[in-house]
Amino acid sequence: MTKIWLKNKKRQLLEIVGTSTDHNFLVRTPIYVHCHVTEASLVTDSNLTIGITIRNPIGFYHVHHDHINFTTYYQNQTSGSLLNNASFSQGRKNETHLTPSFNGMQILRGGNDSDSRENYYDILVKFNMQDEYKRQLLPRTRHHRHLEYSCELKVPASSASSLNTTLCRYHNLDP
Repeated sequence: MTKIWLKNKKRQLLEIVGTSTDHNFLVRTPIYVHCHVTEASLVTDSNLTIGITIRNPIGFYHVHHDHINFTTYYQNQTSGSLLNNASFSQGRKNETHLTPSFNGMQILRGGNDSDSRENYYDILVKFNMQDEYKRQLLPRTRHHRHLEYSCELKVPASSASSLNTTLCRYHNLDP
C-alpha cells in the first residue's frame, strides 16, 4: 500500500512540474537582443564611424528589425543623427554587424580641453529599434516592441588607440 501511494505522489509531482515547465515555455515572452559597440573611430574631428554588433540570443524566436534611428550626443548636445530605413531579420542565435557613419559633427571641431588632454572623446550613442519577434515553435506568436539602447563611448582622439568593446544598455519604450 505504501509503495502504491509513493508512486502516485511521484507521478503527481512529475505532472505538476512538467505542466508548469511547459506553461513557462509557451507563455514566455522574448528577451531583448544584445548590442555592443565593437569599434569607433574619428576620421577627422567631425566624422565618426562606429561598428555595432546586434545579436539575437534567443533560441526559439526570429527577430525582424523594421528601422533603426541613431543619435549621437557630445557634451549633452545632439551632435549627429542618422535614420537607417533598411530592415533586416535575424534568425535564432544570429549576429549582425552595422557600421553607421556620422558626418559633419560640428560640436567635435572645437574640442574640449579635458578631452584633448585625455586623448579621447566621451560620446553617447542612442538608437531606437522597432522589432517584431516571431516564435517558430507551436503555438506561433508575435510580439512587437519599441526598444532604445544607449552606449557610453570613450572614442580615442587618434587612430593609434583602440576602443574597448562597450555593452549598450537596454530601455523598453513600450508602456
